[in-house]
Amino acid sequence: MFFIGGDGNLNFLGDTDNNPATLNHALTCMLKRVDVAAQRAVESVARNTFQGGLISLGLRENGLGYALDAYNQALLPESLRREVNAIRQAIVAGRIVVPDKR
Repeated sequence: MFFIGGDGNLNFLGDTDNNPATLNHALTCMLKRVDVAAQRAVESVARNTFQGGLISLGLRENGLGYALDAYNQALLPESLRREVNAIRQAIVAGRIVVPDKR
């Protein structure tokens, strides 16, 4: 049984024997890059340009990603990683339009 986590890197939860080199049950996790949002806010405060409100950070702004680490590298072949990166680049470039459900 495998899982895909959300919000942060939870890959370590699939490591049932405390050995990242053996089979892990976490395929990957979707990352909400809160670190990127926080850095942008801090930088805007430092530049004295901070304004309150909502911001939306997507792939273009590096606000989303997926976890790739010692726990799941063996589960995601390099060919799949290249394909996912190509799709990401196509979305950022506007060649693939992702529907917005807002």
